[in-house]
Amino acid sequence: MAIENRDLPVGARLVADYKKAHYVCVVEAGEDGKKAFVLEDGKRFTSPSAAGSTVMGGTACNGWRFWTVEGATPAADAAQSAPKEGKADRTRTRTKKAAAEAPQPEAGDYLIDGDGRPVNEGETPVAVEGEEQADAGRA
Repeated sequence: MAIENRDLPVGARLVADYKKAHYVCVVEAGEDGKKAFVLEDGKRFTSPSAAGSTVMGGTACNGWRFWTVEGATPAADAAQSAPKEGKADRTRTRTKKAAAEAPQPEAGDYLIDGDGRPVNEGETPVAVEGEEQADAGRA
């Protein structure tokens, strides 16, 4: 589970499972009042990302997502990362590039659906997700 609260107290234990191995990183007081992230082998880092990268053999990683605070409950983490209300209500729109590349209707009378697409008389407007089916029906 991603770490939501980045103000970790000194002594906090971060854990991660990577390639069937369990790793622990302890938050300690570092130089100049900054925090240090110390792996079990004693290597010290200035960020959880640097510690996670070392665990992963040098591959860059987002340490706030790689590590989990030991003892954090999945229910609490799930509540923190629940989707915001209202996002499901949004409709998908085409980009300007996609609209410009869309086939243009031939000259003549035609109807326009809610997405600005031409609709032949007697046809039902087609949703964006069904674009392939609509194109096959118009051909």
